[in-house]
Amino acid sequence: MSNESISSNSQTDWQWLDAMSDEDIDLSDCPEMTPELFAKATVKLGLPAAKNASDL
Repeated sequence: MSNESISSNSQTDWQWLDAMSDEDIDLSDCPEMTPELFAKATVKLGLPAAKNASDL
């Protein structure tokens, strides 16, 4: 995967994002993935299966 931007008009501060630690990320509006939520997940068919992590 390339780190180059596909858009020359990006207004994202990539240096600021790269400097962030995991603790700096606000996840307050994202529900935690609990076993109950995971059990209700839906598998979508029709996509090719990834053979290894580099295929993702």
